[in-house]
Amino acid sequence: GVARFQYSGGNDYEVIRVESLGNNDAHIGFFADGDTNYYGGFGIDYSDAGKFKLQTDNLFVGGSNLMTWDRDGKVGINNTGPTVNLDVYNGSGWGGIDIDGTSGGELRFQKAGTNYGQIYGNDSSGFVINALSGLEELSLQAGSTLLLYLKKSTETVLIRQGKLKTSITNAIIKKSCNFSNGVANQKVDFYIAP
Repeated sequence: GVARFQYSGGNDYEVIRVESLGNNDAHIGFFADGDTNYYGGFGIDYSDAGKFKLQTDNLFVGGSNLMTWDRDGKVGINNTGPTVNLDVYNGSGWGGIDIDGTSGGELRFQKAGTNYGQIYGNDSSGFVINALSGLEELSLQAGSTLLLYLKKSTETVLIRQGKLKTSITNAIIKKSCNFSNGVANQKVDFYIAP
């Protein structure tokens, strides 16, 4: 069946309220009864500082926590104690976030709405780190030829299969070195002259 709730009292109050009495959870549970039974639920977990949770059970103590919204606005995915605005955790391997769009994927870094840089990738540009609205850029493109671009304004440095090319002249990296295994803080200096 279908349940309909109509309310015309304005936007300042909820249409439906789930209220617990005393120090108890305010929780809604779901049960799909079939050949395999599925449970789910969400609500306020009173015993965990009033966090809002989405779970794979109809009780907070019985299922796996999928998402947690903390009272201070932090969100955890598979994490009941998020410490940053979005905290993603995988307890059995790599944690990951896919950013997928028809033009590519992009992650932007802003301060008070002003864009100060982004990381993005697509089939035409490769993997790009951009800073200060495109004035500085690091680009890695892979295909039949591996290309690494370093660019600031109109000056470009291109590394292509071990050869270095700048907007002024060409140079070849000739220095070779062998690092010892298990020794920390090893380095090699490259001096490039026209």
